[in-house]
Amino acid sequence: MRGGLGVQSASIVRDNNGQAGKRVRNVARLNGSLFLSYRPPQGWYGETGVTFVGARYADNANAVRLPDYGRLDAMLGYRTGAWDWRLAVRNLADKTYFASATSAGQIRYGEPRVALATLQYVF
Repeated sequence: MRGGLGVQSASIVRDNNGQAGKRVRNVARLNGSLFLSYRPPQGWYGETGVTFVGARYADNANAVRLPDYGRLDAMLGYRTGAWDWRLAVRNLADKTYFASATSAGQIRYGEPRVALATLQYVF
């Protein structure tokens, strides 16, 4: 098991544009993740987990608020000898969410469901 929790209270202290006291853009008060793994030395292994990002503002004026989101990820692999096969899926539920913003006019969507296959040979 691995995970983390972040609690932040980031605000603008001084500003010439009247934004003192506002929340810093793209910084959630709460975020975290929790992943569970099963990894024997050989054979099948896997991991699944959830990542959470709390609501945050897209701009320093705090005019546009991005909603919180949770994302589910999973990975399944098989290890035998020097070979390691792995399939990972991010955003397993294919949820639409806003990942980040650089301003109120530049908001970036998170990735849709993505599958990654990996084959590794260790010598």
